[in-house]
Amino acid sequence: MNTLLSTETCATTTGSGLRTTWTISGTENAYAAELTTTDGYSITASFVYTLLSSSTTANGSDCTAVTCAIGTCVETLDTEGAVIAATVTDEGNMAICHWFYQAITTINVPGVNTGSVNNYSETRYLQYADWGTAGSNVIGSTVMNAGNAIGATHGFVRTPSTKPSVYTTRTYTMFWYQPTWEHTYVSTTLRRYNGGESNGDKVRAYCAGLRPTDSTASSYVASTALVPATVNGNVGVITLTGAKMLATSAIALGSIMLAF
Repeated sequence: MNTLLSTETCATTTGSGLRTTWTISGTENAYAAELTTTDGYSITASFVYTLLSSSTTANGSDCTAVTCAIGTCVETLDTEGAVIAATVTDEGNMAICHWFYQAITTINVPGVNTGSVNNYSETRYLQYADWGTAGSNVIGSTVMNAGNAIGATHGFVRTPSTKPSVYTTRTYTMFWYQPTWEHTYVSTTLRRYNGGESNGDKVRAYCAGLRPTDSTASSYVASTALVPATVNGNVGVITLTGAKMLATSAIALGSIMLAF
């Protein structure tokens, strides 16, 4: 289990973020399910949801009057712990953001992404233009369409699977299968995160505090800026662990040196 945000002030303050962990899982057995995009290795992102207060606002907006979002973003770093360049094609995605939507109604009632029925939560992977510097391009009005949402192609499952009538104080999860390993990745595709003992990827999580998702939030403002983790790892930078073995089918192909 990789603790991304836990005791940071932003993760424990109502409306400022969510306690977040990633669990990277795998199996020594060959993957035998129906998806062709994966060898069976997966990530489960878990979030401890704290109920919002009735007076909660975001960037001056009343979140009972406009759809709002709250969540966690995870930035990929290189082996030295530095931010990867926009041109890098062999590391994880520039960033992944997890969002929970708040409906235009009573506080703590789930909303959904435009046009969907149950997408009260989403995991979206971003390119550099979507992310910017330390998340400076993550603004409310583009939350629902920046980057790409992980979906059925990678077996995405949220828990609960259908939109609940209200949010409760509990742990919500988002699960997806990681794509198979590639030497290089196209910028618009989901990339794989390595949890190896000696070469695990480095990441840094950010609290994404409550923010409106309408046109009122069309530019960067300090009040809704992402807040980086500083407690875990090396000033907030952690090395991912877990799922070190390759599936049997991959070992048979002589790819053991690529173990994730």
